[in-house]
Amino acid sequence: MKLFNILLWVVLPSTCFTQKLSQANAYFERYEYERAAAIYDSCAFKKPLPLEEFKRQAYSFYVTGNYDRTYELTDSLIRIKETEPFFHYAHAISCMARADYVKAKGSFEKYRTVDNEFEVDLHIASCDSLMVWSPTKVKKLKNNSQNHSKANINGFKHFESSFVFHETGVDSSGALMELNQIDFSEVVLNRPYVSINDSAPRLISLPEVYQLAVVSSMVWLKSTNQVVMTIAEPASPISQKHAPHLYIGKLNLNDFTVTEIQPFVFSGWQDTSSCAYATVNDSENTMVFTRLKSAEDFSDLYVSRLNSGEWTLPTPISELNTPRDEFAPMFSGDSLLSFSSDGRPGYGGLDIFTVQVTPAGFGQISHLKAPYNSFHDDFNFTYLADSLCWFTSNRSGGKGDDDVYFVELDVIRPVIPIDSTDIFLTNIEKNWKDINIYFDFARFDLTKIRNLDTIVRNLSQFPECALVIEGHTDNIGTPEYNQHLGYFRADAVKKAFISLGVSEGQVKIESKGELDLPVDCGTDCTMEQHALNRVAIVKLVVNRKRRL
Repeated sequence: MKLFNILLWVVLPSTCFTQKLSQANAYFERYEYERAAAIYDSCAFKKPLPLEEFKRQAYSFYVTGNYDRTYELTDSLIRIKETEPFFHYAHAISCMARADYVKAKGSFEKYRTVDNEFEVDLHIASCDSLMVWSPTKVKKLKNNSQNHSKANINGFKHFESSFVFHETGVDSSGALMELNQIDFSEVVLNRPYVSINDSAPRLISLPEVYQLAVVSSMVWLKSTNQVVMTIAEPASPISQKHAPHLYIGKLNLNDFTVTEIQPFVFSGWQDTSSCAYATVNDSENTMVFTRLKSAEDFSDLYVSRLNSGEWTLPTPISELNTPRDEFAPMFSGDSLLSFSSDGRPGYGGLDIFTVQVTPAGFGQISHLKAPYNSFHDDFNFTYLADSLCWFTSNRSGGKGDDDVYFVELDVIRPVIPIDSTDIFLTNIEKNWKDINIYFDFARFDLTKIRNLDTIVRNLSQFPECALVIEGHTDNIGTPEYNQHLGYFRADAVKKAFISLGVSEGQVKIESKGELDLPVDCGTDCTMEQHALNRVAIVKLVVNRKRRL
């Protein structure tokens, strides 16, 4: 009996080990690598794994992003003569993730001598750069308190609006669930939220037909009160809808809804490509977006310009595109564009780059250093204020699959003069003629002002432009009365411009009263001269400086 018990004690653990190993292999073959890795680790704690399972253990940790364990396991595997070349590559990537760039470079170079499935020249160049790069000094890097366990992605900041996208749960009936219930949902879908003037983010509702759509970007065209957004419909029976495309719709901020949704003129539907992640500059005359020709291609950045109310045919931005992926463009103002790329030396995944934009094209590209960029994917960088910016990252240590991060800066981004070759502003100034709007005697009520479409459009497209409205009177009556009357006349014209869609911040008024008469006729004015002085004069002012 004692011998039987001893044999049982030996056989049962062995059987248990074999069963667990079989379970781990089953998970591995179903691509459930996180579960497989946990069981392989549990088995390895008891006794060494067979070589094939040891390789599977290393691969499982690699694909799930646990680079510390990947390093430990591949550091042993690469010492085995018959090890597949892939494990040299995985070892190099894990060294890079651990900031051991010398060892990473050596493993990449070793891999290059035995295989060519993965292109490693860029990784080697990145290791050389990373050995000399220094982190950027910032005041504070902060994980957004509203991040949850799924994807959280910041969006575009345009004037007073800023967008953010949270994966939101959908229950078995198709209804949206509260964010704090997301871990219990049947399906998760990206949903847009908007904050106006730093208010609490509000969920934007879409028509019922888009109930199961994924919305991953949205930009507000304030001049037309429309939004251009990225929508994918993974549950649609139409396979082309599974890929993201650009759509345009009408935004109603009274009830936070988007209606009248239709494909954008350059949505990708025309040629079965995928156009997504649009951004526009503050002047709303330049749009940049990502375009993927097919699932086998890499994504590129394209640009379109607004010309006479129509968007021009998009063209690829050769100055920015590489043979690999360019993704997630984001304007800050008019002259700074950020984008992410894995086609240039960087920290590992998608890295954030910025480029200055001028009417002549795209200037010198700058690479952001840590803490903006990490070994993982970093994207959607844009300024919220002069000393505050935000971006999204799936770096280690976050709350969710993707997290929004805020960066507080010690320095304020600089002000630069507008390029004197800015043909748009130059043409507006060159062709501008002051507008005279006349009033009846002692009146400030205003009939409809005609032929203002071009002026309104230019003001919407160019926030550098502003109007100064001077209210004038004749010299009949007291100076005090005329001062008030001049103000009311200027204010009436200001309200007319605002009713046409011009931003209130772009219109200033002042009363001249009976001072500085447009027609200086002294004390002996004719009735015709008095009539010419009852006027509001609309003048153009261009702010010759703007933020980077």
